[in-house]
Amino acid sequence: MINKDILKKGDKIEFEWLDAFGDSGWRSQAHIDESLKNHIICKAIGYYVKKDKQFLVICMAMHEDELSMPYLKAEYVPLSVIQNIKKLK
Repeated sequence: MINKDILKKGDKIEFEWLDAFGDSGWRSQAHIDESLKNHIICKAIGYYVKKDKQFLVICMAMHEDELSMPYLKAEYVPLSVIQNIKKLK
């Protein structure tokens, strides 16, 4: 995993995170145990905006005019669920 502290605003990144999941209805213990073995890892690509102690913030597009609203579709991903971050060229 790349050190999140070396990323700069605007870096294009790919990251993977452990997603929440569920199913409805009554379930057996065996079903619960099997579901835990088949968890979901999601992958996304975006532009790095910033991070704090709990979240990684990315956006899908950005521009350089800081006086306007430069970020399109900001996503706030908890750092605790991130499995891998890769800086793209």
